[in-house]
Amino acid sequence: MIGALNEFDKWSGCKALVTTERPVPLTEGVLDRFGQYQFRKSNDETGVTTLLDSRKIVQRRDKPNKQDIIVPLLQQRIEQNKNERIIVFRNNRGAAEGCAKYLAKDLSLPAANGVLSLLPTRDLSTTSRSLHECLNGGTAFHNANLTREERAIVERAYRDKNGEVRVLGATTTVAAGINTPSSTVILAEKEFVGEDGRPFTVAEYKNMAGRAGRLGFNEEGHSIILADTATEREQLFAKYVLGEPEALKSSFQTKDLETWVLRLLAQVKEIGQAELSK
Repeated sequence: MIGALNEFDKWSGCKALVTTERPVPLTEGVLDRFGQYQFRKSNDETGVTTLLDSRKIVQRRDKPNKQDIIVPLLQQRIEQNKNERIIVFRNNRGAAEGCAKYLAKDLSLPAANGVLSLLPTRDLSTTSRSLHECLNGGTAFHNANLTREERAIVERAYRDKNGEVRVLGATTTVAAGINTPSSTVILAEKEFVGEDGRPFTVAEYKNMAGRAGRLGFNEEGHSIILADTATEREQLFAKYVLGEPEALKSSFQTKDLETWVLRLLAQVKEIGQAELSK
């Protein structure tokens, strides 16, 4: 989902084909630590409902964290729907892996033995051993620390409607061009961890939420952003659920013109490195 084209279609000489219809209904919303879920349905109906009994949200470590909500929420959704397939988006590799590991212990899912049989068993990295541990508990994770082969196996296993992996802890790269249809998407954080530490844009959120409820896989999808307080729930709902994706904006900067020209020329095979260095 993208925002205004800023005449990109005219610049590229293409005709814009725009549709706002979604073949599978998607309910978007924000869940706070008291179990209250503020939602908007595909028909624009909005409201607040009790999605999770607040008594199930208990502090599991030395201080409150998202795990307190994620565990009972997934336990409830899997109990209510035996075909539930869930992606939990985390904003860094370690969090995605750690989430899959504690869910493998707490959800009591059957082991994904068929997937395990496809993975290498010798000279495993620390991350590869963690993946084996998760699959033994019916979950998996997807991040750049896995090998390309391991990521491909995880993607196929999760994509299989009758597959053994029902819960996937993932970084946001899964939302960018990787076919991972789910019934529920949970966004545990609201910002990237990087040099700028910037919040997600509305377009990035919509892309992640759009993993839920995919044609041919689900009859309905749900996206759930996690919030700590009722005030934060309302703020996130207004910003992301009701928000419009940002307009397309060129990253071309005239002050870096020389760099852009060199990058462009470097892609032309006929121009050698010696010529570029001039």
